Amino acid sequence: MRDDGAPARPVAAYVMTGGRTRPTRARVLPDTVLCTTEAGCADTGSVSEKRALLADLRRPLSLAEAAARQRIPITVARVLVSDLLDDGLLAVHAQAQLDSPDPEFMKKVLRGLQKL
Repeated sequence: MRDDGAPARPVAAYVMTGGRTRPTRARVLPDTVLCTTEAGCADTGSVSEKRALLADLRRPLSLAEAAARQRIPITVARVLVSDLLDDGLLAVHAQAQLDSPDPEFMKKVLRGLQKL
């Protein structure tokens, strides 16, 4: 919203990324889980789009989830997240704990498949 109460015009994607189309880090995938660092929690100098991402990523989220929450294209989110990672304001969350399936559940799935 602008000061006069009118809705703000959407910002073009190339403005958010400074005209860049590629991230500095090639390994930021849509399922990469990210989390704001202590420095990121204290950051006040980033542009509004980056501040919004930092706020959303105070709890672990994937790049795809963060982009959806911000309603920005994932390609734009990838560039912004890459910058935040380079600045030490974001960190890649340890995915091993998040991705580990329950062994009992996997055994039940296997037994079910064997019955087919």
